[in-house]
Amino acid sequence: SAQAVTKLSVSPSQVETAVGGQAALSVVVSDVEDLNAFDIELTYDPQLLTLTNWGFGSFLSQLAQVVLENEPGRFHLVATQLAQPGKSGTGPLIELRFTGLKAGESAITLTKGEIAEPQAALSYPNRNGGVVRVVPSATLVPTQTQAPMPTRTATPPSGRTYPTGAAPSDTPDSGGGMPILTEAPEPTKRPEEEL
Repeated sequence: SAQAVTKLSVSPSQVETAVGGQAALSVVVSDVEDLNAFDIELTYDPQLLTLTNWGFGSFLSQLAQVVLENEPGRFHLVATQLAQPGKSGTGPLIELRFTGLKAGESAITLTKGEIAEPQAALSYPNRNGGVVRVVPSATLVPTQTQAPMPTRTATPPSGRTYPTGAAPSDTPDSGGGMPILTEAPEPTKRPEEEL
């Protein structure tokens, strides 16, 4: 029978959070037929993330936890439905909430993914992992130390030097001593002409 390929995926595949912030992820099964039980293991970088809490997704119901291993860097869950028909379609199996410990990028890797029908026939769907990027809590926006403001004095009051090549007499009311910088940034806009 021609059917879609069943997949297990970390969703969303990319999440960003701050140090001390939370990142919520799901393990989603897609295009499954007659799903009754699953055995899923995932790994992450325990230096960067801690798994704060987890729960069953909404796809299956009346779930019984058969195996649970929750240690730094690894989460392993085996669960089965009790007295429920097999479920087909797409939906979340596990909900996970991580907390960022320090800045960096951690892969969320599905190291194991087995699913079973009510008759206990096993299948092994394709597995797609994800990434959690943890950014420093104070600097969500990087501060730019190089401001592109020219530091030349275009119209020195004493009238000695004119780095822009234009004497202040060209501008009628430069008597206020305000530097007029319309000419100055010109050289910095040129590099694309050399390409």
